[in-house]
Amino acid sequence: MRQSFSIKSFFVVFILGFTAGCVGEEPLSDSEIGTENKKAFEASSNDVDKNEPSQIFIDFVREIDSLGWGADTVRVNKVGLYALDAVHPTLIQKLPFYKLQYDQTTVHNVLRYTFSKSHKKADQALSKVRQIWGYFYRDKAGVSWIADGMIEEWSFSNEKEAQEAYAELKKHGNNIYFNTMPFFYQIDESVFIFHTRAMAFSYYQKPLYESFVLKVKD
Repeated sequence: MRQSFSIKSFFVVFILGFTAGCVGEEPLSDSEIGTENKKAFEASSNDVDKNEPSQIFIDFVREIDSLGWGADTVRVNKVGLYALDAVHPTLIQKLPFYKLQYDQTTVHNVLRYTFSKSHKKADQALSKVRQIWGYFYRDKAGVSWIADGMIEEWSFSNEKEAQEAYAELKKHGNNIYFNTMPFFYQIDESVFIFHTRAMAFSYYQKPLYESFVLKVKD
């Protein structure tokens, strides 16, 4: 079981996190992030018309829950994390997922407040999303220091739209999720977003993201 950080450890992690954010670290190369293992995803994903997360997303959430990263709907409502306090969770296979509208997302809220043609182009591409499902997780062992994060699955009507959305997220992601090292991954019609509210939490998020990539490629 993980132990809580001391104050000294917190500042060490924070400084390292800030430095990594400034240099714009890319966790995996483009060749490692894309549409690998389509067969595995197609076998586990839902039909395009189904209004729920893909099975691969559900299975991954169940897996990280067993590793100590669980949901906490009470904490979300109490602290108002990730703007989920106004969204009621939906239990899917006994796991709480959040159905999001595009205009509720951090992506849209950042891109819409700009006169940049590049941002408007990104907003148009991403607004084509058919459905968005999010899952909030936190360190179940945390007490005074509680790391948390969000995983979102954005489903589009076809692979071309997903590719365009993925390209825009790769281009603008560091501005949208400023100084928090987000991760993006595309599988067929779906784009997955891993993001946190603090750079220090990204050091917990990174192995979860890499575990997801390995799971999909396996």
